[in-house]
This record gives sequence, structure tokens and C-alpha cells, in this order.
Amino acid sequence: MAKSVWRYPDLTSHVLYLAVVLVRTIQDDMREESRYLCNHAQACAAIKDIIEMPDVGAMRILVIHTGKNNTILMEIIYVLSRVQH
Repeated sequence: MAKSVWRYPDLTSHVLYLAVVLVRTIQDDMREESRYLCNHAQACAAIKDIIEMPDVGAMRILVIHTGKNNTILMEIIYVLSRVQH
């Protein structure tokens, strides 16, 4: 009886599940996060090209508008950047 209590549990299925989750995170979620960060940096740069302000100000503009309708914000930045140049 005591022998079965002290055996190591078979965690193979747990390890396999964790491996699948890690691969999915690295391949999909991190790629998506990287795209988001690149777009965010480009948007900040576009805002700063139009209006002279510190990085914090440009980031605040993006944070305020994120989730509401980011597509419209990006279009406005694109159009204004073309008008300025």
C-alpha cells in the first residue's frame, strides 16, 4: 500500500499539453504581439511627424483611442501625414 503512494505520478499528458501551449504561444501570440508593437511604434512616429510632442504624449493619444476605433485613428494619421509632406 505505501509503495503506490510514493510512486512518481505519470505527468506525460500534462507535459505534452504544456508543450503544445508553449508552441502556440511562441508561434501565434508572440508574432501577433510583435506586429502590434511595430504598428504602435509606427503610429507614434506618425503622430510625432505631424505634431511636435514627446513620446509619452503620442503614446497617450494611441492609448486613448485604442479599442474605440483604431482603424479610423490610423487613417487620420495617414491622411494628415500626406497633407504635411
